[in-house]
Amino acid sequence: MPDNRPDRPPSYDDVTIPSRSTAARQRANPPTPSEHSAPTIPNARQSAGGEGNPVYRDAPWLIQRFLNEKFDLDAELAQRFGPMPLLSVAKFRTFNERPRRDIATLTTQDDSARLLIEVDVASKDVQLVYGFGGMLGMRFRPERLTNKDRLLWLETLRRQTGETALLWSQAQWRSDYVIGAAHTYHTHLYSFSHQRQLEAGVRLRSDTAIELLTWLDRLWKSDLENSSPHRPW
Repeated sequence: MPDNRPDRPPSYDDVTIPSRSTAARQRANPPTPSEHSAPTIPNARQSAGGEGNPVYRDAPWLIQRFLNEKFDLDAELAQRFGPMPLLSVAKFRTFNERPRRDIATLTTQDDSARLLIEVDVASKDVQLVYGFGGMLGMRFRPERLTNKDRLLWLETLRRQTGETALLWSQAQWRSDYVIGAAHTYHTHLYSFSHQRQLEAGVRLRSDTAIELLTWLDRLWKSDLENSSPHRPW
């Protein structure tokens, strides 16, 4: 997707934009004053100024359209990417070192394409590496994710309703981020880095996606090594 960011980013770095259904639930059940959560923007239609609102006017235009509820982002991305590799084999392993890191390796049946997902168990940081033909790999790392960011993303994908779920932090599109959409028989995963002009996408078979989400849920909810300091990758 093209990068429409201006030279100077806006000053709204402390705002996380939820998915459309999440925003609807928030409107139906507004937080009480005792709930100390980061401010959110329900969607672009509810914000004054429409697409010109400074909070998201520097977003890639497909993201702007999605936030304005004008089209199906997953359907558009699937059309743009074309036939994506179907990953149907999942293997999981653990590095028993400090800090501990777990790796999920998802591959096609012929191992021509793969997705590696690395999780630092102590910090919960995640990285995704898309590989093709043993020759090319693209790495994406969403930064500053909160527990809420991670768990809402998992919750949305587990429903398998085709809803588009964005895994990003307060940095939003200014950092690497992941877009997922889980359908009955397959799940789409796309990763984007607008700073580096990189994007990648794969399909996961339904049972493979369930294995992955269960694995991520276990690691992201784990209290293992909580006392360990964060270390760089």
